[in-house]
Amino acid sequence: MWRSIAAALVVGLLSSPASLRAEGFNSLLAGINGVLTAPADIVHETIEPPSLFEELPAAPVSTHFLGVFAGIFAAIDRIGWGVLDIALSPVWIAPTLSPEPVVEIIPFYEVRYDPGPLI
Repeated sequence: MWRSIAAALVVGLLSSPASLRAEGFNSLLAGINGVLTAPADIVHETIEPPSLFEELPAAPVSTHFLGVFAGIFAAIDRIGWGVLDIALSPVWIAPTLSPEPVVEIIPFYEVRYDPGPLI
């Protein structure tokens, strides 16, 4: 049974158009990049906190402290969307869902990030 499922997947992969395979590969790489670069969000948000935090009452003291928590939530968000991109990469019609990362770590391939239909 497993051989027939594997054979059906191989036949489906080889018979699909190259653009669809490229879209699935793009989604896979975007997900991997998102999961691997998630810790960079914590550092980035701590060093450069969002400008919204500058309007807080104790801004000089609290911006970097709150930036740590903003980075943690951004990293959790990036990991969630990255895992979803990796899981949906075999479904070639699914768009790339990961947000654009702070750091690109995949060499020799430019990952396309689609804004999606909701934006």
